[in-house]
Amino acid sequence: MNPFNLPKESFNARRDILLSSLESVITETSNYIYNDYPNLEKLEQAESFCTHELMEAPTARVDHLEKVSIFPWVEAVQELDSCLTVIFQGNYKNAFDSLRRALELVAGSFFVLDSTESEKAKKWMHSVSDKGTPNFKRALSALKKATPQYDQDNDESWTDVLLEHYWDICNVIHVNGMENSFNIISPRFRHINGMGVPQFDKKACSQSLSYYLKTVELIALTVALSNPVLLVGFDMERKFGINPPMSGFYSPVQAENLACLIPDNFQKLIARIKETDTNIRSIQHWYDSLPDITEEELNAQFERQDEFFKEFKKS
Repeated sequence: MNPFNLPKESFNARRDILLSSLESVITETSNYIYNDYPNLEKLEQAESFCTHELMEAPTARVDHLEKVSIFPWVEAVQELDSCLTVIFQGNYKNAFDSLRRALELVAGSFFVLDSTESEKAKKWMHSVSDKGTPNFKRALSALKKATPQYDQDNDESWTDVLLEHYWDICNVIHVNGMENSFNIISPRFRHINGMGVPQFDKKACSQSLSYYLKTVELIALTVALSNPVLLVGFDMERKFGINPPMSGFYSPVQAENLACLIPDNFQKLIARIKETDTNIRSIQHWYDSLPDITEEELNAQFERQDEFFKEFKKS
């Protein structure tokens, strides 16, 4: 791109500038992640968790799903995906907005499911609530109150750690001083036609990725403590074939991935929960009492599925 031969129309000029810079930024970001980022393995685990496991975290209880269905979880997954996209584009500061919304959606979802009347929850979901989105601190207070046993025998409260991280993100979003300014968080060293050109910056990229990783780790912790059954994997296909519960259970591999994402300072707590949680033992007893699905039952499920898709194509 020749900066002295840009279109006269300002938005066409902006288009050409962005097109000329984005490919380079994306390539440099990818090279940095795979060659220099120190926590690549954990970052890949976090991205996989957000893509494949997060939407399966809430329990598939009818009284829960009738309130907001899986809407908050779908939104949270999209926000975390958007965070990585803007990091790849060199728009590092925008990543913090997505991280904040993802935290609010996950914590707010558990709050709405357990502490909000169905009618109020539906009003929020359909954007007609006069109360707005649940306050993050209020949602965390409700979660902490519902899980007092998880602050025992631990040096720090999990909700306090989560809230501190949330405030750190808010400091960037609300520009709390020069250290959280645009020039520090998302620097632009080239300006063409009055426009700051997105570019790769190693320090800013590393910081954004680390905030993404810590956010996902704390979301994993929130998910595990709000639904501890996820920490123990169950082979639901063995019992239910292709019609397992909609959500609320992880396979053994998914449960292992979840446990790996839990911050180190909470690993002892997670181990204790897996050993002593009464709900986990109850679910394990229920699972063990179920007969394995037979080959005939599984074939019948496939036949019904084929019939469903045939009717679906006709409609």
